[in-house]
Amino acid sequence: FDGTQGNVNILGSFSGTVIQAGYAIVSANPPADNPYLAGMQPFIDPLQTGNTNALTQGIGAAGTPDEGPYSYAPISVTFGGTPMPAPSPSNVTVSCTRGVCPTVTGVTGAGAGPYMISLSQAIPPSQCTTLQFAATPARLQYRYAPGDVNQDGVANTQDLLEEVQRLNDLTANDPANRARYNVNRSLAPDNVNTTDLLRIVQLLNGVNTTQVFNGVPVAACPP
Repeated sequence: FDGTQGNVNILGSFSGTVIQAGYAIVSANPPADNPYLAGMQPFIDPLQTGNTNALTQGIGAAGTPDEGPYSYAPISVTFGGTPMPAPSPSNVTVSCTRGVCPTVTGVTGAGAGPYMISLSQAIPPSQCTTLQFAATPARLQYRYAPGDVNQDGVANTQDLLEEVQRLNDLTANDPANRARYNVNRSLAPDNVNTTDLLRIVQLLNGVNTTQVFNGVPVAACPP
């Protein structure tokens, strides 16, 4: 699959190549059918620096309601059989197309999985992050594009239009869509509202973010 996670911001792609039957990846989160399914994205808020309402950067800007315990992971992955060696922090390699790359800090699971993989830090924005499993070409690749709610691979004013349209047709607050359109990560019952439009503008302009994201494409994943 290839679509935007992350919250509204994570583009995820997944590919697996078979050497032996047990080496193929058969499922991973975000799920292939809906990468925006609430609660299933692999990272809660990759740009956020904490879990209080006094944040200085990230999708959850200053004044955003608490979103609860902050976690960079886990990523869940299941194989078609038992991979050898089994995934562990020492044999799952993380590489990034640019920027500071996270490392694997913990892996739980056995057999074919699911394995839960914890990372040391956030997936870097505007690039592709690859998890490579030892002794097999099976890998996971995630593309992360802050503000790219329309999933076209670049954040720009078209994403504002997408947010407006989904607010107007009342689909933005559908349970399966909230993780995508709830850009400021608020916890109100109907948590997607006009404040999310403001947060997209902030992301585009570089307000309370790691960089200006207007017109910034997400890097392609290596083949």
